[in-house]
Amino acid sequence: MDPTPGPPDVVALPLEEALHALQAAGWRVRVRETAPPRSTPAGGVQRVVRQRATADDEVELVVAWERYTLSRRSPEGRAPSSAGGPHP
Repeated sequence: MDPTPGPPDVVALPLEEALHALQAAGWRVRVRETAPPRSTPAGGVQRVVRQRATADDEVELVVAWERYTLSRRSPEGRAPSSAGGPHP
């Protein structure tokens, strides 16, 4: 008896393309999102950055946006204050 083939490799594909390929091959898909700390998505598409089979018929995908905007932090680790004090 031949072992069951694994899921198609969809790492680096856009999420929609990856979902289509996996579902067409008969896999159930669970999607999780990851992002850099203190960031906001800034465009592009979501791409698969990790995949793993979690059950005989299920794959978990971890996706990330192509571009992000990062918030700036002061050297002390606090966000810069927008309330200005007296200026010399």
